[in-house]
Amino acid sequence: MGLFALEAFQLLSERFCWFGFNERKGWTVLIGVAAGGLALLLLLLWFAASLV
Repeated sequence: MGLFALEAFQLLSERFCWFGFNERKGWTVLIGVAAGGLALLLLLLWFAASLV
């Protein structure tokens, strides 16, 4: 749910230009992909820790 909220917040911020990183095209997408990758990495680490 947190990732969904982040993506919705980024879409709204891109639409209404709330932040400075929205001035450059593609930065919002890059931040979204990085957040998704970080969440997947944390999920993998959590799974590995549960096996131990």
